Amino acid sequence: MSDYDTTESPPNKRPRLDSDSECSESSTSYSGSSGTASPTRNLVMLQSENVIDRQSFTGEKQRPKRLDNLVNLIKDDGIGMGILTQPDLHPDERVLLSDLLNTRRLIDTAGMRTNLGVMRPIADLVEIWREANICEVNGHSEAAWNSEVRSPLLKAALRYCVVNQPGDTRPVKIAHTNITTAQIIESYSPYQETKPEKRADRVDFCFYLQPKFQLTKGALSSAAQRSVHGSINHTDYITLLNRPISLSIKTDRKAGLEHMSVWLSAHWERLDELGASKERLLEAIMDDQVMFLPGIIVQGHAWALVAAIQGALLRNRGETVIWTEIPIGSTEGLQGICQIITVLQRLAVWSADTYWPWLASLRHCQFST
Repeated sequence: MSDYDTTESPPNKRPRLDSDSECSESSTSYSGSSGTASPTRNLVMLQSENVIDRQSFTGEKQRPKRLDNLVNLIKDDGIGMGILTQPDLHPDERVLLSDLLNTRRLIDTAGMRTNLGVMRPIADLVEIWREANICEVNGHSEAAWNSEVRSPLLKAALRYCVVNQPGDTRPVKIAHTNITTAQIIESYSPYQETKPEKRADRVDFCFYLQPKFQLTKGALSSAAQRSVHGSINHTDYITLLNRPISLSIKTDRKAGLEHMSVWLSAHWERLDELGASKERLLEAIMDDQVMFLPGIIVQGHAWALVAAIQGALLRNRGETVIWTEIPIGSTEGLQGICQIITVLQRLAVWSADTYWPWLASLRHCQFST
């Protein structure tokens, strides 16, 4: 831990969305008899209040180099480029993969895929595929999708990811958990004045960093306790008090982007407290060091990548720039499932190799990586 400053700076002043504000009255339309604002209108409100700004991954605005490098790799993953290796192709499973094996680009011949991990046995992925189609045909709820399809898919990716293997020398492992009930700490939320039942600020799953060494665990705990909320994150969900979030996942057919935008904006607020704002000048000069927060939005079968960057780093008027979106795969078929697993493993490796050292270097963290 840093020995020259023992208190965190108070959160920076930022616009807060008040449910009774003039903007709410003029800009928000309501759907049905529930009195809740539509997701599209809420996103417009977030932009008009300078809470977020939206950019497209396919637009003209240049992406920061660090984000661009990862996006280019994930674009390849999202079309199936090199997502399978020869060891994945067990003879008993070639019948299941007969259609995929006819597409040569799916087989990695450069030896790069194993840097992320290996694929779960294909027979297990077939079960996920079947469950996904059952959920779709029978109109199952998001909770059923999450339990029967998405959670097993996340487990499949991380269990076979290289960062979680016994011989791996990285100082952290990457785990996932369901956080459907986790709430943003009020002081970080742009909906500070809005009634909790009207907030759109929750996500469903996350990846978190799990240090292997007791010394690092203690340092994380100390950093968390220096906050009045006792959490290293922007939520006081008990499982995540001392476990930093590196990837957030929202499953919602309608309001996924709205929830994710608010969640990632609040995440950046907490990182500012930990010292991310002190790095802004350096990062603005050294563009390849600009950090981002990845997110995944899941709508039925379809999975897509988004990302959030502090707007001040890009001289943008919005506090948080939300980049949308790159399709990464679909649970409608085996190829799409293999694509999703590849991207999840890539994001897990990124979490350990890139995000963790950056987080550890922040002024109010500063522990050994």
